[in-house]
Amino acid sequence: MTHAELDAILKTLNAKADKEGWTLLPEGSSATVHVAKDGASLALSRVEAIKVDGALFYARTPKKELYATLVEGLLAIAFDPGSSQPARRAGF
Repeated sequence: MTHAELDAILKTLNAKADKEGWTLLPEGSSATVHVAKDGASLALSRVEAIKVDGALFYARTPKKELYATLVEGLLAIAFDPGSSQPARRAGF
């Protein structure tokens, strides 16, 4: 994926930049980022924030897990807009 393609995707998702350089997905939403290199693939789930620094791509989850890869290894981004319904809790 190129920087221009990634920028177009983030614009479509209505992602907004913060003061620290992270691009945040809309509140309550998340993304799964698919990465591939030399036949190996990886899916980064529940991504809430994205940062690009030159050729490097960073993805952060709500648990503050941080993943880093090359922008050129990005294959696809699957967007989950979340739900307007409150989360269902286990129990009675």
